[in-house]
Amino acid sequence: MSVLSIETFELKGDILNVEAWIDNAVVVFRATMLDPEEYGPALCSASFMVDPEDENIDMKNLTEENVLQLINEIDPEWIPVDVSDSDYF
Repeated sequence: MSVLSIETFELKGDILNVEAWIDNAVVVFRATMLDPEEYGPALCSASFMVDPEDENIDMKNLTEENVLQLINEIDPEWIPVDVSDSDYF
């Protein structure tokens, strides 16, 4: 799955929590007798461990670009966020 945009990220110790819009994350149309399932983007969250001593990324001054680089290296498991009761729509 590819990241469309990063909404938030927060580093707590050696755990990075990220919320991002992920392409093809959820089923938007169920399969029919004639057509396959169709997938669409969704707001998702992921948490993963990072190495605070990583020389390639300045963990004290994380930027969206750094977080995207980490996401691409790690390829975390994204969990869709329930936005049915939010201001996103």
